[in-house]
Amino acid sequence: MLDLSPSLEVTGDDLHREGEGLARLPGTWDVFVAHLSDQTTESFVQDCLRVRQFGHWPVPHLTVRRYRNPGQLAETLQRLRDEGAAREALILAGDAEPAGSLKDSLDMVDSGVLEQSGLERVWFSGYPEGHPKISEERLASAWNRKLEWSRSCRIPIGVVTQLAKDPETSAEWCREQGFAGQGVEARISQFLFARPEILTDLAQLAGMPVFLQMVRESGGASYVRGPGAPGGKELPPRCAPHYMALGALSQTIAELTELFGGGGD
Repeated sequence: MLDLSPSLEVTGDDLHREGEGLARLPGTWDVFVAHLSDQTTESFVQDCLRVRQFGHWPVPHLTVRRYRNPGQLAETLQRLRDEGAAREALILAGDAEPAGSLKDSLDMVDSGVLEQSGLERVWFSGYPEGHPKISEERLASAWNRKLEWSRSCRIPIGVVTQLAKDPETSAEWCREQGFAGQGVEARISQFLFARPEILTDLAQLAGMPVFLQMVRESGGASYVRGPGAPGGKELPPRCAPHYMALGALSQTIAELTELFGGGGD
């Protein structure tokens, strides 16, 4: 059962530059590993294995549009499972044009592959401030289908929120969605530090002018400081913070070690 410990999200670039710092994290963490747009599947698998070698549990981002069909994605997932690098996975569409028949996470839900995967939990994306290309009605319908699937196959699901203007916005959205009452875990994405160029790219991709303003206000500093934890309020039940490295893995680990020095698991 998920113990609601905090989690961390990294990319292959983070791991290649500063991955050794993961050994300093207290306890055992769930480390979500993003699959970069220009990264081969083999390189992505190696990144997940590297996280495991540092003593943490990798949670691979399986971006379905990269795969020609469900069978190809199943092969990648099976390899990660066989090598002990995937107890859980985040299933999301991705931003690329589809390489084949898979367009979004529901295509994987409908494929039957996940039921055979051996995964202990499947995570999906949540959108506290909406999605620029998907209506609220479609998002709600898709979520209901995922809930029905989870209940029928008895595989727990969870939500990883997209970055919002601040963590409290995401926390309030989780309360409004009633995830706790649905038996759903939620991870609230936030960042402690970010490289300005990475935060700028993310802001432009997601249409988040608040982050562009933060970059401008940083005055050319090497790293942008994040907005901090939810305004002094407790997180909703069954929620945990999800820290995104955003090119500042060493700085993020240093602060997480201060925050959670008593243990991360």
